[in-house]
Amino acid sequence: MFANGTVEERDVEQLTSDEKLILQSLLKRKFNIEIDYKWQNEKIVETMNKDSANAKTKRLEENYKLVFKKGLKF
Repeated sequence: MFANGTVEERDVEQLTSDEKLILQSLLKRKFNIEIDYKWQNEKIVETMNKDSANAKTKRLEENYKLVFKKGLKF
């Protein structure tokens, strides 16, 4: 997703509920996308792919920084 690719349902199916909670936090901070980690995987993927196209792109290093900071804070 950070590489401007699309996310597939099988990508989200592999996540645990804790990982979905972290994903929820990352999406809110990076793309201002509101999801609930308790949603069905299909709805999460649809929302992510639809709303991430509107976000401005950042350098790869900035995306890594965001992921590591959010992960450590969680």
